[in-house]
Amino acid sequence: MPITQLRERARASHPMHTLEAAHVFVDRALDMDAETRLWHRHANPGYQPFSPTATIGEHPGGSTAAAEPLAIMYDKYRALSAEHKASREFIEDARLHPRQLIAVLIRAAKSHPRTRGDLCRSYDDIARDPAPVAQILGFGPVSTIGEARQVESTRRDGTCRVREEVAQKPLFKNGMAIKNAARDGRAQLVMLAQV
Repeated sequence: MPITQLRERARASHPMHTLEAAHVFVDRALDMDAETRLWHRHANPGYQPFSPTATIGEHPGGSTAAAEPLAIMYDKYRALSAEHKASREFIEDARLHPRQLIAVLIRAAKSHPRTRGDLCRSYDDIARDPAPVAQILGFGPVSTIGEARQVESTRRDGTCRVREEVAQKPLFKNGMAIKNAARDGRAQLVMLAQV
């Protein structure tokens, strides 16, 4: 079923609406967005953009030098279908807190069959150093999150001065914090899918 039809079934106003349809829609949208972030919009640093077996089956002496850049562009953008774009728009329109968005995408990327590298680490390892995984998912080098708080201090003359301080705290305390943030973000996405 195309993702647009699944989105319609996930809406509460649809006559065939079920909560399961909303869950399936959110799972599929997260999977497609993680796939887009990891493999289709990614420059694959450290990997060559061509394969040594790409010319197998061609006649000897033939050259594909002129077609190689076109083939690279085709391979890079052919899988960005309308469904990938629709799932990306749904995720962006949800406007999740960045911490929840990173957690939801970490869970989706870890469950993808083509996962490798830093995403194969345990949740506790990712929580200790989330920067590489956040960069793989297309975020900046995020390892801490700022929390603004107001600090009051009294002067000698009795007046009160209020200033804001930004305290840096880790993005995730441990692996369970990633799972909890992902659960909360996914719940928000399911509620949004029903609207």
